[in-house]
Amino acid sequence: MFPVSSLWAVLRCDGGFTTFWRVAVADLETAFRSLDGTALEGTVSAPSGVVKGLAVLAHGAGVTREEGGFFARLATGLAGAGVRCLRFDLRAHGASAGRPEEITIAGVANDIRSAGDHLRVESGLDRPVHVIAASFSGGAAALHAAHRPQDVERLVLLNPRIDYRERYITAVRTSPRTTSRRRRRRRWRSRGSPSGARSSWAARC
Repeated sequence: MFPVSSLWAVLRCDGGFTTFWRVAVADLETAFRSLDGTALEGTVSAPSGVVKGLAVLAHGAGVTREEGGFFARLATGLAGAGVRCLRFDLRAHGASAGRPEEITIAGVANDIRSAGDHLRVESGLDRPVHVIAASFSGGAAALHAAHRPQDVERLVLLNPRIDYRERYITAVRTSPRTTSRRRRRRRWRSRGSPSGARSSWAARC
């Protein structure tokens, strides 16, 4: 695939027109594996001229490499500035392999590391990469940067999830549904019940 240039015209506030050349970016599908062997799928956005840098884009939980279209636009803009970008589906997301229970902080950090390694090999440039991570991937990207600072040129976090404990442990324990369930269990235990019913309840819990 080759990039194609197109002439764009923009209406200025004074009523005149400004014309400029907008270069279309070549998007190339690619595949690689994370450190544990999980197959990952991604898209490389390649500049038409000299490559000035490399960037990995890591999306949040529950979406795909496009991040609702934002990452596609971001990759196009960065490629237009000479940055070769790789946006990819995290494990158990989009076209990538993996099961939901394998989505851990360490697993996502390894996915990001593998994406950077793949981009370096794919581009033929042995240099640190910019890591741009959104939401759930934010803390994992920070973990990767802390453990592999030689691999990261710049770390950009967009609305990052940093405190995983508060979101996935503390908040769950204090949610109205969880609190109500605990109250029911306490009432059941305080009232007592026929041995058969109590055994059945205990088995379910």
